[in-house]
Amino acid sequence: MKKGLQFLNRYLEEILCVALMSVMTIIIFVQVIMRYVAHNSLSWSEELARYCFIWLIYIGVAYGCSILRLTRRCICFPRSSDRT
Repeated sequence: MKKGLQFLNRYLEEILCVALMSVMTIIIFVQVIMRYVAHNSLSWSEELARYCFIWLIYIGVAYGCSILRLTRRCICFPRSSDRT
């Protein structure tokens, strides 16, 4: 039980990000195939792909915070010895 919880604590966000990205990619691929091959589109695919993308962003930010690898921007101004 303890090992299972440690595994989930370490890898849950990563597993969810991979699953959401896979589902989103498959849904968009099926939508493109349906539009151009079958000349018919799925009414629910765009909305489901959008929700997968939104949840992917939320979980990805949480994962980035947990591993401390978010992009940081630093604006550095060079010090000049000449003051005018």
